[in-house]
Amino acid sequence: MDALDSIAAEAAVTDATVAGAAPGAEGAAPGGPGAAPGGDAPQPGAATAALLFGLLTGLAGVAVKRFPSLAAVWTADAVHTVADALAPLLDKSGLATPEWLEKWKLEISALFLCGPLLFATIAAVRADLESEAAERAKNITPGAAAAAPL
Repeated sequence: MDALDSIAAEAAVTDATVAGAAPGAEGAAPGGPGAAPGGDAPQPGAATAALLFGLLTGLAGVAVKRFPSLAAVWTADAVHTVADALAPLLDKSGLATPEWLEKWKLEISALFLCGPLLFATIAAVRADLESEAAERAKNITPGAAAAAPL
């Protein structure tokens, strides 16, 4: 499975969990953050786990751009483990998500999941444009540039 397939699978799991669908139910992806070991019903804190998974995945994606060695540390399994461990703790301690976050959690999760891809796309296009500009600069002779009309 390549990286985009993995991201798509994780997004489907997150969507199903946040929407309250039980893993294994029709339209729900198996496993994922908050999934019960038997796959029958979400564990307590499943919605929080899904939100944490989206946030941590996005943060890890941004961090990996700066520190590539983090890709081996913050794998999808590691993010699942952290999200599943923290969600019940956050729910137990009464750290409920603020109302504005509950209202926009799908959009925020999508931003954190898609944001790193957007930034990587921008960086790739920028690098291509800079490469093309450098190639054009090599092909211009110093005298020809001065004599060319504007």
